[in-house]
Amino acid sequence: MGNAANCILYNSNGTDYMVLDYGTVESYTTSNDPMKRPAYPNELDFAMYTAGAMNW
Repeated sequence: MGNAANCILYNSNGTDYMVLDYGTVESYTTSNDPMKRPAYPNELDFAMYTAGAMNW
């Protein structure tokens, strides 16, 4: 996905996908983030993904 800050990113392998709201989350902490990525639990971002993309 390259280097990016404060943006929305999309990645897909043709079957699975992830939409990531990166660097823009201000109102949640890592303990109450409702849409965190399992692979990066300490990052403040929101992620929507298929099961196959969960750990990207």
